[in-house]
Amino acid sequence: MTAPPFDVEPHSKQIQDQGFTIIPNAISAGRAGNAIDALEEVYERERPIAERMGEQTANQLVARNPIGKHPFFETFYLCPPVLAVCRRILGDDMVLHDTTGRSVRPSGGREQRHGFQVHVDREVFSVLPFQNGAHIPIAINVLFALVDFTAKNGATVIWPGTHLSLKVPESEGTYPDYVQAEIPAGSVVMWDAATWHATGLNSSDHVRHSAIAFFQRSWVKGIIDNERVIPPHVKRRLSSEMRELLGIDGSLPDYSAVRGLTREQIEQLSAWEKEVLGIGVY
Repeated sequence: MTAPPFDVEPHSKQIQDQGFTIIPNAISAGRAGNAIDALEEVYERERPIAERMGEQTANQLVARNPIGKHPFFETFYLCPPVLAVCRRILGDDMVLHDTTGRSVRPSGGREQRHGFQVHVDREVFSVLPFQNGAHIPIAINVLFALVDFTAKNGATVIWPGTHLSLKVPESEGTYPDYVQAEIPAGSVVMWDAATWHATGLNSSDHVRHSAIAFFQRSWVKGIIDNERVIPPHVKRRLSSEMRELLGIDGSLPDYSAVRGLTREQIEQLSAWEKEVLGIGVY
């Protein structure tokens, strides 16, 4: 029997109204397991430096920019239901700004730097510009649950509706009326970057693995430059769809003459022709 087509509308409305949504079975169990294996390869390779720099601690393991570190992640984030919801809210030209692997160990510890306190994502452009005005969704964070997320192992904590408050919470504050995203492996929880949330404390006997993606409107500069953080040999083998999603090749000025050229035509221009068109620095 053919699975019914994915309906983007309920999830889009949930993010707009309550600040988050859950998509069950966004990826297969096998793909979730493969993601864990890939992350563990990265963690092991980076361990000496990551431990020294505080990215691997007694509480959790973090892998920044896994797309640039393991071939598996070069296609992992091309998840149709996730992309459909993000594009409905952020526009068809939205970009994948940042990716992270995070595995929370069963320590129950809290770390100031790694999201265990209540916070919003990148408030400098998701919340602060809209205070005393109206909320506009600028970015969406997506967490892929690679194992079952439960209350015991510290499923992500979310404060519904807080994206509309136009406020940034006190990191050590105590706030009632939260929910925990208890979801099976392969599901995703997506939230508006302005929604209050926190990494849960893991009091189980196993590691809670996740892969995270931060999508934002294409015109937001952000703070991460995928042209530079992704190694050249990885960029060369990325599919055109993935390059477009990462915003690679999409940063040319919108001068009239440039807009009239295809990517192939731009690549064939001489250095002098590029300079005349104002794109020589690219």
